[in-house]
Amino acid sequence: EVRQYQQHLTHMLPGYPVQGMSASTSRHQVVDEPCDDEDLVMDEELRELEEYDAVEIVKEIEEFLLSIPHIEGDYKIIDRLGTGTFSSVYKAIDLRYEEWDNTPWHGHHSPSSSAHYQSVPRPEGSKVFVAIKRIYVTSSPERIRNELMIMEECRGCRHVSQLITAFRHNDQVAIIMPYHRNDDFREYFTRLSMEGIKSYFRCMFRALRDIHIRGIIHRDVKPANFLFDPRTGIGTLCDFGLASRMEAGPMPGACLHGPPSARNPHGENKVRAKSKLPSEKVGYPDKDTRPVSKANRAGTRGFRAPEVLLKCGEQTGALDVWAAGIILLFFLTKKFPLFQSSDDVEALMEIAAIIGRKKMEGVATLHSRTFATNVPSV
Repeated sequence: EVRQYQQHLTHMLPGYPVQGMSASTSRHQVVDEPCDDEDLVMDEELRELEEYDAVEIVKEIEEFLLSIPHIEGDYKIIDRLGTGTFSSVYKAIDLRYEEWDNTPWHGHHSPSSSAHYQSVPRPEGSKVFVAIKRIYVTSSPERIRNELMIMEECRGCRHVSQLITAFRHNDQVAIIMPYHRNDDFREYFTRLSMEGIKSYFRCMFRALRDIHIRGIIHRDVKPANFLFDPRTGIGTLCDFGLASRMEAGPMPGACLHGPPSARNPHGENKVRAKSKLPSEKVGYPDKDTRPVSKANRAGTRGFRAPEVLLKCGEQTGALDVWAAGIILLFFLTKKFPLFQSSDDVEALMEIAAIIGRKKMEGVATLHSRTFATNVPSV
């Protein structure tokens, strides 16, 4: 099965395997390079792991094709690109590209636009690669419907993964999108030049600008959802599985400052006074009887903005910009990831440790919340 899979890749992808390596050679082993016994054992373990993965991928692709049989006539799946909590993504060849009307998803981007690559038709007779997203049956029908509707609305956006078409067979759903070559963020973020970083964020902010104009929040901006190719400087925002629309909501809340005085003409900040209390009087009750605050908190740990953590009822595209700022921090510090809190309270404390208590109090007040802590380092 492994040999068949490798032969399949060799046939479908010119240049595979890599120069100087046979189909049976692990990509982790350098040919003709001396190595000790420990290296040989490690290479053997990696080879066995890769062979196991290859067999699993082949079986997974076969099972997928059986679940949605009419895909096989239009697309030829050649590899798995990745898996996530709600879906898997496969690389495939569009067998009938020249028969379709591709204008809706190619869009109309001028040659002077950084997104012109989206509008360029593929050369006649060339292999056209696509990405097929298989959504797991554990996803709710409403969530799938929301993702497809938002992707349809984002057609024509710059540097945004475009919706080509979608299939459904019983409880199985597949979304077809253009394939974008990209590298793993961990492989380049510590050595990308300043020009490369500029290109990265130029593409990202143009994508965010276009979807925010349409009243859409991505909600899951992170390196894994931004397909960037360091060789070309082109990036594409993908995965709208958690995306939502900007909707106005009520923001009830009492005034959070005291009456004016000679010392504090604008009123004393009640929150700051509370932070000076002993530990047993700071925090939240073990059995909290206050009304529950509800707000959309979808997103990935370490990238959630303060308004999400504070359960703000009127969230905007600003939370996508916050996530972009976190990515910029990765480039500047050359560390990834930075925030790994287990819950929202810890996440707020991680942010407070950087920007300070005073700014966190101001942010909380902005969203009709309070932030109080007596942790000395904040």
